Amino acid sequence: MYQVFDAETDHPTEKEILTEQIVVGGLICHVDLYAIRPTPYPHSTPVGSGEGSSAAPPATLVAPFPAEESKVTTSLFGTTFAHASQIKGLDGDEVIFFVFSDLSVRTEGLFILRYRMFDIFSRMEGSEDVPVLAQCYSGPVAIYSTKEFPGLRASTELTKHLSRYGICVNLRESERKRKAAEPPAVEPEEPAESSSGRPSHLS
Repeated sequence: MYQVFDAETDHPTEKEILTEQIVVGGLICHVDLYAIRPTPYPHSTPVGSGEGSSAAPPATLVAPFPAEESKVTTSLFGTTFAHASQIKGLDGDEVIFFVFSDLSVRTEGLFILRYRMFDIFSRMEGSEDVPVLAQCYSGPVAIYSTKEFPGLRASTELTKHLSRYGICVNLRESERKRKAAEPPAVEPEEPAESSSGRPSHLS
């Protein structure tokens, strides 16, 4: 975050605010969902199934930013707002995280997420609107059907680090692979009946 000086002049300047100086009490982040395209998926290799399963091939976006008409935030399930968590990062420096731990998507396809940060205690002079302080986009996110689901990898060190600070996240100690398809059940054959109405066992 930056503090702007002399904003109403022809020579405004700005200075970066150190993380430890930021008051996070009013900081929240909101997420929106944008559809890039439906299936096919960027990859469908099951987790742990050999070479190429460590990461999905990069998907190419047609434009740097999605069009507003492609917004499908109503397909998100869970909490679309997150409060700021100020903790020490993996390198020991003060950092601010916005963690969406219960967010999922109802529809399969390829999407990107837009994150917008607000300070609910901040107002622009002469306005009651809360301004957007920062905005960024995620990389492509593939949502799979149950049939195409490739599995989940074990939790990263960052996820485990967040958990140690009491932040609610889902932890997986090992890979969660796609279940193998079960063979169809075989119905037992009914014994044939003789003309007398009694069961007749064929040899």
